[in-house]
Amino acid sequence: MSTELTIACAAYRWNSVTSPAECVHDLVPIGEVYPGLSPLVVDASLREVAPGEVGELCVSGPQTSPEYWRDPELTARCFFEKQTSAVTTRRYYRTGDLVIRRADHYVYLGRSDQQVKVSGYRIELGEIEAVLRRVGCIEAVALPWPDEHQPDFIVAVVSGVADSSKLGAIAAQYLPNYIMPRSIFIRDDMPLNGNGKVDRKALRQCLKDHLTHEPNRQG
Repeated sequence: MSTELTIACAAYRWNSVTSPAECVHDLVPIGEVYPGLSPLVVDASLREVAPGEVGELCVSGPQTSPEYWRDPELTARCFFEKQTSAVTTRRYYRTGDLVIRRADHYVYLGRSDQQVKVSGYRIELGEIEAVLRRVGCIEAVALPWPDEHQPDFIVAVVSGVADSSKLGAIAAQYLPNYIMPRSIFIRDDMPLNGNGKVDRKALRQCLKDHLTHEPNRQG
């Protein structure tokens, strides 16, 4: 199945002096969407947000796929039509990326599907992952646990470190208690999907298998 939106659809010019301050969670901004594409930032009800407000980035134009192959349910979730003028209706793809408009570019804040609520607190998993990478590991994935949709707490899986307890102690200096992973597990590598990104679903299953067979080896 082809990608929903071509990779080459936005650009950001890195400036060694000013760009570090424009990054959120140590991630480079998305930048400006290419000419010929129409960006739209919306809330959960698909209403356009005001400039400077956080929302989901949606894109319309010739570089977007029209639908998912033989999957009308997924198509309905990820694509929508919006009237943009008296005579124009555009079909938008929901990227799932949370952004905010700053100056002349979009800043990436995280994924809409990586925000969870634990004990009444809204948690951005990317914030946890950024801190863990910053204090010593190579890769870090924060997972809501044990239920993905109604979690009781957060756990993390990391690579590139030998001591999860030491990593956790350092991370605790930068993360409040409610956001701090209850356990940190070490892997030599991470399962990847077809796009070369960490396969969170596969990683969750690996962790479940690990806890089933070796429940006392958590950090």
